[in-house]
This record gives sequence, C-alpha cells and structure tokens, in this order.
Amino acid sequence: MSDLVISFKQSFALESETITQHFISEDLAALQKDSHRILGAAQMFGLDEIAQSAQSLDRALLRRTQKSSANDFKALVDTLQSVLKKYNES
Repeated sequence: MSDLVISFKQSFALESETITQHFISEDLAALQKDSHRILGAAQMFGLDEIAQSAQSLDRALLRRTQKSSANDFKALVDTLQSVLKKYNES
C-alpha cells in the first residue's frame, strides 16, 4: 500500500471528527466541502465504498434547499462515518 493511501486512511478519525463538528453546528456548506474532499481522495485511491458514501452525502447537500437542516442529512452522515470507521480499523 502506498504511503499516500496509508496517510489518507490515517486521516479518517480526524475527518470523522470534522464531519461531526460541522453536522452539530449545522454548517451545511462546510459539511458539503468535507464530503466532496473525501469523495475526491477516495476516488483517487480506489476506495469505492467510501467514495459512494461521500458522493451520496455530497449530492444531497448540493441539492439542499433553504429549509434544509442538518437532521435532513443525518442518515447519510452516519453512513459515511460508519464506513470511515470501518476502514480506519482495517
């Protein structure tokens, strides 16, 4: 495994914490940037399960409306965090 992939995997705990902070503060713009950043890196390293979860959250956040709240995205956030945790432990 390349050093870059190892470094990316080691960042999962921090990424998950950042997602949690943005979710709790309902900073949906920052949450979208988080998911987009994770999506790009996961695609680059061929981590398809992470990429799919990040893409689902990213797309949903891009389609949000003014009435959207963080709770509208809770299931997608939970799924992405679960996948990050799984890969972090492997």
